[in-house]
Amino acid sequence: MNSKHKQLRQNPRYLMNKHLQQALKHLEDANYSGYFEEMDKVEMSKYLKTRFAEHKGIFMQGLRTHDFSQQLNVFAGEVDKELDNESFVGIRETIDFTIRRLKTLENTSPKLLRF
Repeated sequence: MNSKHKQLRQNPRYLMNKHLQQALKHLEDANYSGYFEEMDKVEMSKYLKTRFAEHKGIFMQGLRTHDFSQQLNVFAGEVDKELDNESFVGIRETIDFTIRRLKTLENTSPKLLRF
């Protein structure tokens, strides 16, 4: 696992996807089958799913290079970043909706929202 993943894991406010965490643990143990099994459980974009399938194909064909583990580690970081961005987008959408709702309420019932 690279130092960035270790730093993020040490941050108590950071929650990495549990399957991604387990996949990285398998990678640390050089358990590629376990890595791919866990990564199969992680939701990711079509783009990353395609790249994941390519990595998995390389593994299944036995065509791993000397830096295959590093490639998988980097890939896991990209998936983690995508998942983190998706959760931020979801929070941002909720905030935007709440702001619009409050403005609507303020316009329809201004006396109710004044303190």
